[in-house]
Amino acid sequence: RKSNAVLLEWLRSPIVYTQDEAFTDHLNELAPQYVQAAALLHHYRGIAGNALKAMDLTQPIKLKKWFYVLRPLLAARWAVKQGGIPPMTLVELMNEWQTDCATQITDLVALKAEQNESYLHTLSPELQKLTVDLYNEVSALSATAAEPADSGPLNELFRSTLATIYP
Repeated sequence: RKSNAVLLEWLRSPIVYTQDEAFTDHLNELAPQYVQAAALLHHYRGIAGNALKAMDLTQPIKLKKWFYVLRPLLAARWAVKQGGIPPMTLVELMNEWQTDCATQITDLVALKAEQNESYLHTLSPELQKLTVDLYNEVSALSATAAEPADSGPLNELFRSTLATIYP
C-alpha cells in the first residue's frame, strides 16, 4: 500500500526461486494502483546516493558497484517521469532515456557479464560526467505524495490468502 520498492522489484524480478503464482499474480494486478512516485523516488535516490558516496568515479571501481548507482537513478527518474513501476532491466530503463553514452553503457553491461565480481574498471570521462549529471538531475526531481488507494483489495487478498493457508 505504501509503494514498497523492494516488494515491487521482487514481484517483477526475472529470477524466481519459489512462489505462489495465484498470490503473486493477484498482487501484481493490484500493484499499479498503489504505486507512488514520491516513495520510489526517495528509495532509489537514497540507494544511488549512498552507493555514489562510496566511490570515486575517477578511479578504477567495481563495475557492478557503478551499476548500483546507474540503475537506481534511472528507476527514480522513470518513477517520476513515466509513472508506474519502473522496469527491472537496465535496457528497459534506458529505452526512454536519451544519452550519447548508450553504446558505452551497453558495452559495459556485456563486459560485466564476462567478468568476476572483483573486476575493476575505469569509467570514461563521458560516463563519469553522465553519472554526476544524472545524479544531479534525479536529486532535483520531486514528486508529490499521493493519497494511497483504498486498502480494501489488499485486505481482501490478505484474508483470502490466510483462508487458503489456514482453512
